[in-house]
Amino acid sequence: MYNETGIDFLALIKNILDNIVKIIIITFIFGIAAFSMARFVLPKSYTSYTDFTIISNGESIDYSSYLRGNVVLDKVGSKYNIDTNSLDKSITVIRDVSNQDNYRITVTTNNPVSSCKIANDIVKVFNKELKEELDVSGVTISSKAEANFTPESPDVKRVTLNGCLLGFLLSLSLTVL
Repeated sequence: MYNETGIDFLALIKNILDNIVKIIIITFIFGIAAFSMARFVLPKSYTSYTDFTIISNGESIDYSSYLRGNVVLDKVGSKYNIDTNSLDKSITVIRDVSNQDNYRITVTTNNPVSSCKIANDIVKVFNKELKEELDVSGVTISSKAEANFTPESPDVKRVTLNGCLLGFLLSLSLTVL
């Protein structure tokens, strides 16, 4: 394949074609291994979200820090036996830019039902515990969290494709060398 003047591409292509079955088998094995890891070994995470509007009696402020604050997270965490730091890491609070009274809480855990319940309970606890303190007239839930049984991660298709690609490149490089 290599001579003094450079690479002989015809010999290189011939070598690849002679070993095409090995390349396909190794690619297939790596794809199956990656699929099995993603489907059966890697931990799954599930996401649920709830959308709601906070109706303020006075000036509208950003309630994101209150939704992620100790008052709310301690109550919700104690109900599900989750420490406040872990709960805080699994929550995302998004404030709508077009209507700043609208919020979305997204919760990601390893259990779809827990994700759903935690998202709904955060809104309930906020409404119950901080309503008077923050001069809020109410919370209107526009979409209640539902259990999403499709895992957010790992992405089985992507992991399988990456495994196949790795197997292909490895087998190709072994064939060429």
